[in-house]
Amino acid sequence: MESPFHDRLDTNYCPSDEEILGIHAVVDANARAAASIDADINRLLDSRCPSCFANRHISLLSPMRRVPDDILSTIFAHLHIEAQDPISRTHPAVVVSHVAQRWRRLAISIQSLWSGIHLLLPQYPTPSPQTWGAPGPMALAEDAVDRWDAIADQTLATARTWLVRSGHCPIDVTLSAILLPHSEDCSGFTRQVERCLDSLCSAAHRWRRAYFDLSFGPQQSDVADTLEPLTLLQPHHVPRLEFLQLSVLHHGMPRRSHAHHPIIPTIAILRGPALRALDLPTVSQNWQTLPVNWSTLKELRFSTALHGPREVAQFTTPEAFFLLKECHSLVSCDIVISSPSRLAAASSRPITGVASLPNLQALAIQGPIPTKEFVQALRLPTLNSLEFGWSMESEPPGTSHQSAFTLGFGPTERRGTAGTVLEWAQRLGHQLRTVKLNIAWIAPNVLKTLLKCIPNVSDLSLRFSSLRDLHWAPRDDTGVAHLLTLRSSHKRLQSGAERGDKSAGDLCPRLRRLHLDMVGQPESITEEEVRDMIASRRRVSSNVGISEDSTMLQDVTIEFGSARMMDIQQDLESRGVSMTNFRFEANYTVPIPQPLRTDLLSPTFYRQTRGAFR
Repeated sequence: MESPFHDRLDTNYCPSDEEILGIHAVVDANARAAASIDADINRLLDSRCPSCFANRHISLLSPMRRVPDDILSTIFAHLHIEAQDPISRTHPAVVVSHVAQRWRRLAISIQSLWSGIHLLLPQYPTPSPQTWGAPGPMALAEDAVDRWDAIADQTLATARTWLVRSGHCPIDVTLSAILLPHSEDCSGFTRQVERCLDSLCSAAHRWRRAYFDLSFGPQQSDVADTLEPLTLLQPHHVPRLEFLQLSVLHHGMPRRSHAHHPIIPTIAILRGPALRALDLPTVSQNWQTLPVNWSTLKELRFSTALHGPREVAQFTTPEAFFLLKECHSLVSCDIVISSPSRLAAASSRPITGVASLPNLQALAIQGPIPTKEFVQALRLPTLNSLEFGWSMESEPPGTSHQSAFTLGFGPTERRGTAGTVLEWAQRLGHQLRTVKLNIAWIAPNVLKTLLKCIPNVSDLSLRFSSLRDLHWAPRDDTGVAHLLTLRSSHKRLQSGAERGDKSAGDLCPRLRRLHLDMVGQPESITEEEVRDMIASRRRVSSNVGISEDSTMLQDVTIEFGSARMMDIQQDLESRGVSMTNFRFEANYTVPIPQPLRTDLLSPTFYRQTRGAFR
């Protein structure tokens, strides 16, 4: 746009009286032009009104509007809702009820949509010990407590609405509320937990699955009063309860703030008439004192362990055996066994009799592997899944109670746990389809024998823990990938044929899923070995008698403890290995570069410190 004052714009120039008249003329002219443009825009917008009006009518023709209520209700009833999906605005039931009035009416009328009432309260805010007494941080802490209280009120109000909407439908309930050990004033926390328990227990006759995860602070001496709505329930109050998870933790008394005391109230609902699955993550009572009908349970997760400076419970190998002996209807079991103290070992009764579990299919043991006497006294005809999975700190050879995952000690007389784990494998290995082991160290010959004992395994998971604390353990290559390479395949890679015992037979020929976590022992596996192992199990040929239906490896996950040096999948494809219906995942540890300290390489530093490394 042209203007005689163009060179004066955006400056501090002061116009004369004659120039002011000219400036007004330019302003008026451009104002008229802008008004004309605005008028043209309005005409264009008016011309689109019929189109917008038509689109509003087209929406009336949407096929979704013609779906009958019964079909739409069926769709809503089959919405995928995650287990323990917390009450929130993004919950599927809430989302569909906010689309339209008709959808809202239908969603609210479907009781099963609102049957998952899971209250996951946020962590109760507490000031750190460094800020106690400081006026500013304390004010912020009080404000955080007020906000937490408001969130708890809103969550509870929503839960009560859902209880009404769920009608007479069986419900799944959850209450999770965690308080840190160093909490001081926590009266608001106790009040809200008790209110939540009151509301949930009012509908206990409709419970189908119940989860309680509560943690109380050292200043709370009224824990029993807070839990009263739960402890007053009787078995006839929970006629539909099938699953119960109960974890209540009290962080000691004020003078013992570091002691964590797990509390499982001896509540009567543990004997619910329909209870078939029980999960007790933390306990302090002896299992025999709990009012549980063990013979009717089908699923059990139970642990007793050491908490704080004193022994509040001992769940030793004999106690685990006698527990299993009572639970003869189990289908799956996950138990934690603690290393017994000398006093407990001396006072514990020996394993006697036989524990017959004809329906047990999955057994997971966290802690030391039970003794030979334990497995010899078990009768598990249907067991197909076995897991030894708790990564404990390993003990050196020669101790009376070896770690569960220190397997094999070489040619010397150190057969502490090697014999035990092989006893398990020899007695049960032929029927196992899923095996999961967490290993601190295993001798190659023991690993080979172990794999020979599980010929029918289809899902194998091995996690090798770090040897950093095992000063006595040799840093030998376990050869796990080499052992799992099929030797019967004449199409194996030359690099795989040149290593190891050529006469070895095929181990785990029916393996379909393999997970190896080698982060703790990166020297025990190489990318080339993984490539050759996969190639031997993916090269299907009728000439070598390998059936694609029974032995084709389908899923491999490798956690390398080293940096990536090659693309295994690309290398396999370039070698013509079949990758159809095959999932491969390799994760690598990215090394963090450290600056080189030249002083550590000097002869003076070596002479000064060599005595410390002897």
